[in-house]
Amino acid sequence: MKTPLALAAALTLVALLVPATATSSSQETRPHKAICEGVPDDPLALEVHVTGSCQATHLGRDGFESSHTVIPVGFDPVTMTAELLVVGGQGRHRAADGDWLYSAYAGTGTAYLLTGRIEFEFTGTFTGGTGRFAGASGTSTIRGAVEGGVARFTEKGSITY
Repeated sequence: MKTPLALAAALTLVALLVPATATSSSQETRPHKAICEGVPDDPLALEVHVTGSCQATHLGRDGFESSHTVIPVGFDPVTMTAELLVVGGQGRHRAADGDWLYSAYAGTGTAYLLTGRIEFEFTGTFTGGTGRFAGASGTSTIRGAVEGGVARFTEKGSITY
């Protein structure tokens, strides 16, 4: 029969020898991809709010909402296009399990005034979240278009959580 001191020493030795990977809080960088569709409240407004959903790695089928400011910076009367800056973008995605992932984004766009199509490319930055996404970081490239009142876009990058 072991004494309490010997038992405590044995348990301490076992704790030191068992790998801590199952309970590790270290973060890992993973590839991130998403295919998304959203509906802007008013795609031609300068202050844009969008709600929609994505199918994304690490989130599953998620719901999102985002908002940003559009600044027209140029106009070509020959092609009837307007060049746009998109600034102050803030987004949040709710994963299938209920965890939230937060992001910021900015970039450029081109509005084709004769057709109403808007093409865009943004750089996104993951800025944390809840649950497993608490402290999340990483970047993604967001490319897509708004046409017929619907925004369709893809995200590709990496996320650390």
